[in-house]
Amino acid sequence: MQPSTAPAKIAVLIVTGQNGHNWRGTTPLLRKILEDTDKFEVRVTEEFRGAGPEALAPYDLVVLNYFERGRPELRWGERTDNALLDFVRSGKGLVVYHFSMAAFAGWTEYEKLSAGNWRPNNGHHSAPHNFVVDVKDQEHPITKGLKTSFPQTNDELYANLQWQPADKFHVLATAWDDHSLYKGKAVQPIPGKGLHQ
Repeated sequence: MQPSTAPAKIAVLIVTGQNGHNWRGTTPLLRKILEDTDKFEVRVTEEFRGAGPEALAPYDLVVLNYFERGRPELRWGERTDNALLDFVRSGKGLVVYHFSMAAFAGWTEYEKLSAGNWRPNNGHHSAPHNFVVDVKDQEHPITKGLKTSFPQTNDELYANLQWQPADKFHVLATAWDDHSLYKGKAVQPIPGKGLHQ
């Protein structure tokens, strides 16, 4: 019998258990999307508080579907915070999924890791709608192989995020935030007819 020539699967840990959005509904979908590619082996934890580097050692990628809702008792703690930071510093991957970009206000290192944050006076969206994503850098490892543009169906287009660090980020893709879709209900300024986000 010949050994398998298939590449090893990427080990993924989805960290969830708290969110202002439906994490119980979205976590199984995230897992399925990843596993259906046959490239990922996925595990899920709903309790990450107190975890250390040994908990992350088996994984190549962490996907956060977590938002502590500003409640101190739902913060992970210094040991876990440092384990995640060291994980990323070691060259391993982190995906901050959807409203996880609102997590951990004031944790500067997390804000830099997530690059864009939903914070007071930064972060809004119109009702879910169809829009087009335009890839601006097709040579970057994250976007390499993607089409120049592709449709995103019935989704929230996050806008006016707080970018970290300010003015020192590289844009991979954008989508047009049509300000007419807010129908006068925007809580933050929306200048002109729209902006690329």
